[in-house]
Amino acid sequence: VERAHTVTGSGSGYRVIDEDSDAVACLASGDDIHSIVQVTHAGSTVTIIGTSAAFTNQFIIDEGNAALALGLLGSTPDLVWMLPSIDEASGAPTAADLTPPWVSLVMVLLIITALAAALWRARRFGPLVVENLPVTVRSSETMHGRARLYEKASARRHALDALRVGTIDRLATVCGLPKIAGVDDVIRTVAEVTGRAETDLAALLRDADVPTEAELVRQSDALLELERAVAAAINPNTNNTPGTTPTTEPGE
Repeated sequence: VERAHTVTGSGSGYRVIDEDSDAVACLASGDDIHSIVQVTHAGSTVTIIGTSAAFTNQFIIDEGNAALALGLLGSTPDLVWMLPSIDEASGAPTAADLTPPWVSLVMVLLIITALAAALWRARRFGPLVVENLPVTVRSSETMHGRARLYEKASARRHALDALRVGTIDRLATVCGLPKIAGVDDVIRTVAEVTGRAETDLAALLRDADVPTEAELVRQSDALLELERAVAAAINPNTNNTPGTTPTTEPGE
């Protein structure tokens, strides 16, 4: 206190009411009120500081505040900091206290914008109207268009696979196989019906490649011939044209 001389800053003041005590009061501010009171109790010295603002960053460099803080707080190796009362201590700042005021306004604006966008996108301009397609595309045109695409892309293997899928489905139906029958089941059944080798049928229905356009045409003709042969072997009276329904001669 002698080195500090004077201190600045707000705080509390204390008055010693027991004249017989050995309390030492310093930094008087009038009317027997002092900013610092030091008493000895049970062999320990207790210093009560009223000018708490002098220890803050705002006032520590004013007057003798720094000398007072160093003299009081640095005199012993251990420092115990006690607040006057738990009721006087302010609680931890909440999220609302730490949030700038403009954040709340921006959040409200975003919510309003989202609601307006939802209402705008959810509007309906009358009941739904069902309209017929302006044209009807025949299946033959679709077939020819796909064939031209295969030809332009030189996708002969894709074209042959499409033909093979149709042939395998029709052969499975003619042979009475279930829908879950695989290609190997169809090959095995057709071999039993026609007497052809399974390796030849596997090459025709699955494995053989088509390096040229002529080979594609030959494979297509072979598939048609195989369907006719299977239909004739199962029912000799059946019309051998693939994909047609058996007819009955008049009078039978």
